[in-house]
Amino acid sequence: MRLARAYVSVILLPLLISAFAPTASTQPPPQRNASAITLLNQSVSALGGAGWYSPTSGVIARGTIAATPGGISGSILWENAGMEFRYERPGPNGSTVFVSGHGNPAILDGGKVRQGAIGHLVMNLVPPHLAAIVLAKNLAKANTQISSVQQVAIGGVAALKVSSVDLTDELSAQICKQDWYFDPVSLLPVRVDFLTSEASNALNTATMTYLFSNYQNVAGVSFPFQVTTLFNGQQIETITFNSIQTGAIIATTDFDAPSSTTGGGL
Repeated sequence: MRLARAYVSVILLPLLISAFAPTASTQPPPQRNASAITLLNQSVSALGGAGWYSPTSGVIARGTIAATPGGISGSILWENAGMEFRYERPGPNGSTVFVSGHGNPAILDGGKVRQGAIGHLVMNLVPPHLAAIVLAKNLAKANTQISSVQQVAIGGVAALKVSSVDLTDELSAQICKQDWYFDPVSLLPVRVDFLTSEASNALNTATMTYLFSNYQNVAGVSFPFQVTTLFNGQQIETITFNSIQTGAIIATTDFDAPSSTTGGGL
């Protein structure tokens, strides 16, 4: 569990941060399979579409994280609006807060703040409650390579798999990789595997997995109210959402970088 905490995701926030500057892309033109694009569009529609989400119509999610032994359990509060985000979760020194900072992300942990040149920590985040938005972003981004649909089995249950990778630059091509699995009947996502970067080294990655279950309809949008988190195949946490609010008007100050309360920096 100590190893897992060195990595960055919506669930695992960093204690140590370092910058990594992406280089110009030398990747070949992305291939985008037509059948896979159709499946992704159908899944986004099954989830309720993406038109309900915008910079002025956000999402506020509240719930709890139940960690496996050695982890830290407690309440979470997540806010998203357009490209802005604020993720609060329990940490070893009280609440840990990860914010978008209006394009200049920052992390508050143990009363200390780190901000500046940490954009790689945001690149491969996958908010588990915003699957429709992540899929829609993959579809909209011409530099995202989308593989053909594969018929697979997960625990003996049939699923449809589509893989994607962001070929925008050298860094994204190595760390922005996602494998999505869909129920072949409902077309709702049942699982996603993606890479998460070590806080001190963007290229040192591990595989994160979200297992989606207990979908509930909120104002016409389907959200997984339970998400099981795996780190390199080992279960580490279960997220249970108590409430998810759509169409939320969130104060822009919620996304501001927090102030250091004890001095110094991470």
